[in-house]
Amino acid sequence: MISNQAILCVLFLAAFCISGILGAGGNNCWAPPSFFGSECKSTTSIIGRPGHKIVYSISFNGNTLLCCKAFYCRSNRCKLYDIGCSARSWRTNRLPWGNNLATPSLQCKGVVLGAAYSFTH
Repeated sequence: MISNQAILCVLFLAAFCISGILGAGGNNCWAPPSFFGSECKSTTSIIGRPGHKIVYSISFNGNTLLCCKAFYCRSNRCKLYDIGCSARSWRTNRLPWGNNLATPSLQCKGVVLGAAYSFTH
C-alpha cells in the first residue's frame, strides 16, 4: 500500500515539474534610483534541459531609464548578467538556461528615478 507521504511527494513533484515546464512566473519589484536594488526572484523555478532558453519580459511605468541584470546560465555558470537599459518595457533575447534547476530573477536600478517594475518569464 502507498503511504500518504509518498502520494504527497509525487503530487508536489508533479506540480513543480509542470510549473517548470510551463515557465510561467515572475514578480513585482522595486528598482531604487542610481544603484542596483536587491535581487527580485520569480515566484516559480525552472527545471531546464540541454539547450533550454529563457526570455524575460520586463514592464514598468515612469519617466526613467531602467537598467537590469538577469539570472541565466552560461557555460554551466548561473548568475546575474547585465542585460542593459531601456526607457520603456522590453523583452530580452532568448538567454541560455540549459540543464539547470534554478529560480529566475532580476536586479534593477532606475536612472535617475526609481521605479516599480514587474517581470514574467
